[in-house]
Amino acid sequence: MGWSVLAIGSWIGAEVGVFASAGIVYALGIEFWGWEEPTAGAQVVIYLLALGTAILSVTVVYRILRAKRRRDVFPIPPPPPRFSE
Repeated sequence: MGWSVLAIGSWIGAEVGVFASAGIVYALGIEFWGWEEPTAGAQVVIYLLALGTAILSVTVVYRILRAKRRRDVFPIPPPPPRFSE
């Protein structure tokens, strides 16, 4: 369950990061360079970029977690008893 929470967090974090970056770039562009508000096409491109980044972040988390070795949870059981006659 822990790895799924980590993957969900990386997905959300990647999308928020892309949307925040795009918003800051557009705000600076509007303020300093006279850009207009983002068009529908620009919003679609930003969304696709955020979606691609989110998928990439989950893939990276998945690969990192798959590369880790699993620890043995249970010790090796003792050998079976020997009954002699």
